[in-house]
Amino acid sequence: MKEKMKRIIAGLLLAGLVVSGVPAAAVYAEEGSTEPPVQTQETDEAQNEEPEELAVNNIFNKEAADDETSAQEESVQEEPAQEETAQEDAVQEEPAEEAVQEEAAEDADREDGAQNESVQEKSSEEPVQEDAEQKDEVSAGTIDFVYIEKPYLTTPDTQRIVVAFDEGISGTDEIALTVEDESGSQTEWPLAKEKDGLYLFEKEFTGEAYTGTYQAVSLQLGAGDDAETVDLADMDVRAEFGVNEEYDGYDELQPMDEETAAEDAVEASVVTIDENGVTEAQDDIADALNTAGIQTAGISTFSRAASRSVEPRTGNIVIALDPGHDSRSPGASANGLKEEVLTLKIAKYCKAELEKYDGVEIYMTRTDADCPFDMSGAGCIEKRVNAAADAGAQIYVSFHLNSSTSSTPKGAEVIIQNKNWRPEVAEESEALAEKIMDELVALGLSEREIYYRNSEAGEKYADGSSADYFSVHRNCKLRNIPGIIIEHAFLTNSSDVNSFLKTEAGLKKLGVADAKGIVKYLGLDQGQWKTDAAGNRYFYVKGAKVTGEYKIGNAWYYFDPEKDGAMVTGLFDLPGKKVYYNENGQMQYGEQKINGQWYYFKPGSGAMQTGLVDLGTKTVYYASNGQMQYGEQKINGYWYYFKPGNGAMQTGLVDLRTKTVYYASNGRMQYGEQKINGYWYYFKPGNGAMQIGLMDLGTKMVYYSSNGQMQYGEQKINGHWYYFKPGSGAMQTGLIDLGTKMVYYASNGQMQYGEQKINGHWYYFKPGNGAMQTGVVDLGSKTVYYDKTGKMVYGERVISGHYYFFKTGSGAMVKSEWYKGSYYNKNGQKEPEQFMPIIGKSEATVDQLMEYYSKGNIAYPEFYEESDAPTLKDFCTIYYEEAEKQGVRAEVAFVQAMKETNWLKYGHDVKIEQYNFAGLGATGGGERGASFDTVREGIRAQIQHLYAYASSEGIDGLAYPCVDPRFVNVSPKGGSPYVEWLGQSENPASDYGWAVDETYGLSISKSVEVCLENK
Repeated sequence: MKEKMKRIIAGLLLAGLVVSGVPAAAVYAEEGSTEPPVQTQETDEAQNEEPEELAVNNIFNKEAADDETSAQEESVQEEPAQEETAQEDAVQEEPAEEAVQEEAAEDADREDGAQNESVQEKSSEEPVQEDAEQKDEVSAGTIDFVYIEKPYLTTPDTQRIVVAFDEGISGTDEIALTVEDESGSQTEWPLAKEKDGLYLFEKEFTGEAYTGTYQAVSLQLGAGDDAETVDLADMDVRAEFGVNEEYDGYDELQPMDEETAAEDAVEASVVTIDENGVTEAQDDIADALNTAGIQTAGISTFSRAASRSVEPRTGNIVIALDPGHDSRSPGASANGLKEEVLTLKIAKYCKAELEKYDGVEIYMTRTDADCPFDMSGAGCIEKRVNAAADAGAQIYVSFHLNSSTSSTPKGAEVIIQNKNWRPEVAEESEALAEKIMDELVALGLSEREIYYRNSEAGEKYADGSSADYFSVHRNCKLRNIPGIIIEHAFLTNSSDVNSFLKTEAGLKKLGVADAKGIVKYLGLDQGQWKTDAAGNRYFYVKGAKVTGEYKIGNAWYYFDPEKDGAMVTGLFDLPGKKVYYNENGQMQYGEQKINGQWYYFKPGSGAMQTGLVDLGTKTVYYASNGQMQYGEQKINGYWYYFKPGNGAMQTGLVDLRTKTVYYASNGRMQYGEQKINGYWYYFKPGNGAMQIGLMDLGTKMVYYSSNGQMQYGEQKINGHWYYFKPGSGAMQTGLIDLGTKMVYYASNGQMQYGEQKINGHWYYFKPGNGAMQTGVVDLGSKTVYYDKTGKMVYGERVISGHYYFFKTGSGAMVKSEWYKGSYYNKNGQKEPEQFMPIIGKSEATVDQLMEYYSKGNIAYPEFYEESDAPTLKDFCTIYYEEAEKQGVRAEVAFVQAMKETNWLKYGHDVKIEQYNFAGLGATGGGERGASFDTVREGIRAQIQHLYAYASSEGIDGLAYPCVDPRFVNVSPKGGSPYVEWLGQSENPASDYGWAVDETYGLSISKSVEVCLENK
């Protein structure tokens, strides 16, 4: 059992574990045998009278301790019989008392023997010093405990640590405690005081520079080579505290239940102060500490004497004000008034009044209509109490309003905690209630009861006694806080409503009365100002001159210790920060104008800010001297701009007169391409100047207008037209289709006009608008022809149903002359004109068709071997037969098929298996067109389609039933009687014709001539 308890207790290094959960003084002890726990109640009023902050010092003040000894001895009360029974049961489960003592004695004997052997061995190894001036050997007993006054403190404050030995240290007066911070840096704290084996070490922490966590690591006994070190870690003692921040394990300061406390106390490596009593080891500490007036966390949390002491900045009295109910848990309502609304107003008036007193900090459980924990009922109440306790609340006042089914009841009543468990808390609760009731009655309210109410659901406290009925009372008592519920007045009584609840003035009276009662209970003092002959101001509390930082009402002041406590005004350096006090000495926050310069002091700490600061409505910049800066400022390598006058950091486009620049949303000047409100801009690297005009960005040339925005499409710049691609803005060169016209931009981006040679071809662009010309164009010295792509053409052409000839080289149209055996009239038209008809008897034979196919240099496809045309001859025969039957020239149909199918290789949208030999229905965009079942059907459909173009007879002229699915689409019928006119550009009616390709019909007629050459 002992070894088990050693392992359990070795992990517990924090003391002061109390139900309140407020960090209490931590007490650490070396492992040792103790008696089973004795349950006690600590209710010593004299003990309550001692300020908690002064407790450690009083250990070493025998007179103060002697004065209080008798009062402390009288405070121990007997426990209820049921607890004694429970305690007896617990003891029965442990080894007999004699056995525990015997085992402890044996352990002690073994340790003493080991120590003696060690001393003997050491003596035998070292020569005996017989010098008359030989120093006494440094020796110390066993460490009983290590006591840390404040596990958590905020600067400025003083930390005190007590180390207790069962026997005093002898052989040296030089004793120091080594304390290590979180970075590993160590500091020695010299001994401050010593009394009866208790050794006090102190250190003052003055500013935020000390922020961090600290650990007492060892004791140095003696100095120089003779010094001995007592390592606390070797004893499993981890004595920590935090300055301005909580250390790991601080949250473990939580209440222990009674059973656990009793079991763990059997062998206590860590001395714990339990909510219901203390172990014998704790009694030993109490003998040393309580005699001098040290208060445990369970008492100091509601000590009025401690509250009245002159506190430094970290010693404020924390008062929790709880506006009862909320929007999720509404209270009573009557006469158009709602309890949850009025209690918040009363609490706020109370808060405002309390803040007029120095050394007071107010904690509001809610500041608006909602539960701050997003829940309702008892859960919200418990959260409120615990949050207040965690904030250090020393009293808890819950504001409520009464109601009744009758309109008669009126007046105020206060509900307090019962006196079962922790009666000392209840006594304070009642004392507070009495003070507040006195003030409410003085207002004219009827005096009702001050009472408590026990649980009606059988709920019990840790000692088995009946718990309080109200959740506020139960949870406050669990956290060791006096808590009361004030029922100020009745919402259902017209007198109470009209006198107090209906107006803001009446509500304020209630809140102020509550505050006055609290003030009288705590004995608060507003202090006194004095001014000397030189005009220096001083502040006194209880006759004592205040020095250092001090809060009076809602304002912080500084009374300079180096100037005898004179109040400071103006800029002043505090440890870790510079602050500003106005002419009244009050610390200022936010923006402040000092000697014509603006400064900013951080809300909360008042620290003067430097650098970029977000003020909510604007971001500004303060130099290292704290003064607001204006204009261009270079900060950490980036340029910013702050508006003259108000210092607001500028973003977006800013005109600096000599240039326009751009600052991003973080205020930094930007360079290069930037997209702003959907527009691209360019800012010169180096100086950030916005660029306008043509800009070479390396990968592209772009154009920025006078407002800096990138431009797109056609732009006229210095009399020249340019084109910038939509999307990227890149300047375009070469041929560009603008939708309404095709134009040409030279390599410099400028639009060109007239004749232009591009990639070996001549084009012509109309002067004025630069539109590329097509068709016949009179250039003055010659007439030329440009095809649909704008290229100048040469040689023979059929244009609008007439033959023309354009000379090779110059492209000039032949006019009024014989040329290559033909005569061209003054209009350039060939005379007489001879066109190749589509309708007529075939001139080519099957063999000639086969011979023409061989010119394609491709074998007849194997695909057709299983068709109705397994051989090339079969294929050509079908063409001849179908053409003769329909009266269409076979050579025309066959040559067209070779052109459309690329000599039966296909390769485009139409596939070989479709038996579609003329692309019928294949209109582009992946459209495959018509499909037929046999070779003959596909050839018949093509010939019928040619017939539709060449003959006006229509469907009645067909030799076979129509298989051409697009026969009806040809309109008008007979619009292209000649092969040359199958091309739309060659047809006299430009919208007639089979295909839009240039020279479509002429190329077929030329190929037919080749086919017939083998005649």
